[in-house]
Amino acid sequence: MTTETTAMTGRATTRLAVLISEVREAVALGLPPDPTAYLVGERIAPRLGADDLLTAEHERRYRLVPSCGGTAARLVATEDVVNPRGTVCGLAPPGDIHQIWNAGTDVAISLHVYGADLSRLGTSVRRVYAMSPGL
Repeated sequence: MTTETTAMTGRATTRLAVLISEVREAVALGLPPDPTAYLVGERIAPRLGADDLLTAEHERRYRLVPSCGGTAARLVATEDVVNPRGTVCGLAPPGDIHQIWNAGTDVAISLHVYGADLSRLGTSVRRVYAMSPGL
């Protein structure tokens, strides 16, 4: 059973069903990944409720350096940011490789929405890359 099937068989609340519909509409516009990610974030932000639903988090973004001349592909850090409590941000390929960690001592909540059918296209979530020296 796919996530989509599960969500549509009665487990989704009305609020979630509306959000899913709005995200699908944003993705269906067929824009490049970066503006699509931000459009999806705009659909999510008003539905989050209280500011403290999403906690603050640290994020390190990476650029993938492809393998070359027998060397393995590796990641190079490009930016460190702190996403304040309640922040919505969008990432899109190729700049979507990132590491996040809790900015505080409370339980951290981070919501990721993928604008692709991961059951069909696969996911990069569990890929492992060598870190560049010094990271």
